[in-house]
Amino acid sequence: MNIFMTLEVVSRELESRALLPAYATLHGFDVFLVRKKETIDRALVSVPGIFLSQWSLHRNFRELYKKLKALCLVIICLDEEGLVTSDLNIM
Repeated sequence: MNIFMTLEVVSRELESRALLPAYATLHGFDVFLVRKKETIDRALVSVPGIFLSQWSLHRNFRELYKKLKALCLVIICLDEEGLVTSDLNIM
């Protein structure tokens, strides 16, 4: 199964973000860890998997999440910046 995860070029969480892909690859997952555009592009043409989003359920990403969900990707949102107001009915 594929896991799609973005990598920020300048990130204070780089070391902690490297743990999940390392653990996942050791357990048989294919991990795509690249910049935002490449992550989204690859996920939109790939087989089902997990899309690990750092953008929460913000309405700006509503259309992207709908497309990913239609492709049978599981969307997991982790927002490291703290509490963000989200409309949970966007999907």
